[in-house]
Amino acid sequence: MEETVRILFVDDEPSVLNIMERLFLFEDYEILTATSGEEGLRKFEGSPTIHIVISDYRMPEMNGVEFLEEVYKKWPDTVRMIISGYADLDAVVQAINRGHIYKFISKPWNNTEMKVTIATALERYFLRKRNRELTESLLHKNEELRQFNERLEQLVTDRTTALMQTQEQLVQSEKLAAIGILAAGIAHEIKNPLAIITMGTEYMKSVVGDNAMLQEVADRLKQAALRADTIVKGLLSYSRQNPLSFKETDITTLIDETLTFTEHELQRKNIEVIRKYADSLPRVRVDANQIKQVFVNLLMNGIDAMPAGGSFTIRVECSENGAGKKVVQIVYADTGFGILAERIGKIFDPFFTTKDIGNTGLGLSVSKGIIDKHGGTINVESRIEEGTSFFIRLPVV
Repeated sequence: MEETVRILFVDDEPSVLNIMERLFLFEDYEILTATSGEEGLRKFEGSPTIHIVISDYRMPEMNGVEFLEEVYKKWPDTVRMIISGYADLDAVVQAINRGHIYKFISKPWNNTEMKVTIATALERYFLRKRNRELTESLLHKNEELRQFNERLEQLVTDRTTALMQTQEQLVQSEKLAAIGILAAGIAHEIKNPLAIITMGTEYMKSVVGDNAMLQEVADRLKQAALRADTIVKGLLSYSRQNPLSFKETDITTLIDETLTFTEHELQRKNIEVIRKYADSLPRVRVDANQIKQVFVNLLMNGIDAMPAGGSFTIRVECSENGAGKKVVQIVYADTGFGILAERIGKIFDPFFTTKDIGNTGLGLSVSKGIIDKHGGTINVESRIEEGTSFFIRLPVV
């Protein structure tokens, strides 16, 4: 819908206003008239946009210059023109300086020239309006472009950082894989001496006779060798990368096995382990090696979170999942420094870590993947300076 053009004529002589109304009777304009500057201002306040105002200079009380000056202050977009006689040259200067007029029209005017002047003024008005709209649109687009560039720069920075972290993690994964191979080789080498020590203690017991002190020494040596052999077997099992092999298992047995080869670190960090296993727990069907990887990762994370010592509570109980099916719930709860709220939603993301490179363990994303393969769930709750709890739920057999 086209905009209605409004023109206001202000003159204290009604006959002049009548001439103007007749002059534009057949034009597609809305003609407004006022007999004084005060009435003209009221017309501005009570009407929609007035595109052109033409005012006589000589009027009682408020003259044309004063009137157009007020119009300029409040409605600067309106095109302003003034009508006066040749003798009022001073009025022209004042109108230009104070009222910022577009054109001075002398009396008597030529009707054709008046129409041309009005048409030219309207063209000027709409050109200025369109120019202003384009300028505002350009400024808006520039601001959008600036914000887009900022987001793009931030995205590039984030992606670059992520790529660097990924590269560092891949390097670290290769190191961990190499260490695993090395540990497996060392474990194989240690097994043979341990077997010899075990056989040697049996021989000692057979030759020392009734000497109670030497019998006790032999028993202690045998127990220590068997314990070392258990740890070596655990390391060998842990380092093997075999296809998934699901077997019915007592989950607490796997928990205790992982505790055996982290016990030294727990004792060194002065961390107390509290076991709370419910009675008559149902068995679960799992790949023992992979589940032990998850348990070791949770243990090492908890140890790292308690550099000054603390307690590690491992609770196992029978529960139900959201679908009402029975599950075994394993809870690893430490008393460490906790995880920040803004980070807790990311801890299962690939390559996300809150620790320095070199202390990443297997990664919680890998642990989550293992639990997912078993049809289970893993969740976390944490409070700063109070500790973190991981909840694992595995379907029962």
